[in-house]
Amino acid sequence: MRQPNHAIDSDTGRERRVKSTICAGPPQSTTLCPMTIDHLTHHEITSDIDRIRSILGSGIFSAENSNNPLFPSALTELLIRLQDLLAKSANLAKRVSFQDDVTIKGNVGDVTNLVAFVRDALCHVDSDKHDHDEIQARISFNVIFGKAVLAQLGNVSVESPYKDDVAFVFGPQRLYLRRHIVRAFEEAQSNLLPVLQSAAKGHNNSSQPTASGGG
Repeated sequence: MRQPNHAIDSDTGRERRVKSTICAGPPQSTTLCPMTIDHLTHHEITSDIDRIRSILGSGIFSAENSNNPLFPSALTELLIRLQDLLAKSANLAKRVSFQDDVTIKGNVGDVTNLVAFVRDALCHVDSDKHDHDEIQARISFNVIFGKAVLAQLGNVSVESPYKDDVAFVFGPQRLYLRRHIVRAFEEAQSNLLPVLQSAAKGHNNSSQPTASGGG
């Protein structure tokens, strides 16, 4: 039994055609098979994955490259791509929703919200997402390499406790390279792999020549 469904692109509001299939299982089972997607969505997912891998593999996010003029650009594209991948994971498979080391505040309730928050801050210079309400200061694109304290104002400390990570600080939020970005990417990619495989299988089936009877 097939149930037509639609996914809404979180950025553009465009409606994408998708289909979900109820998998065979015990009575009253609600397990869904992977959704099938159109060619455009398939291309966007694979493009996101390729670019994220390329940026993460470039080594740009190191202390040695902190003054590289392309450092901010790399983070901006990385988070634009990652946010799109996370949105597609939520629409087509399941949401990446871990909360480890996420500051639960305002509209930020999990890592998907956190990535969207920092992406918005990067893309909008005048956004209030740069404002840290507890210390009444504007904190915009501060980077902490390893374990360090960036600022201590009263009882509020802007810091990173991890020696093995890089923290990007915007307003009251802190986004980690390994603990948030890489992990969220890996989970979204894992969630969407069955969707991509299902789409590839459907494309192969549709491209098979149809036999016609002779007479």
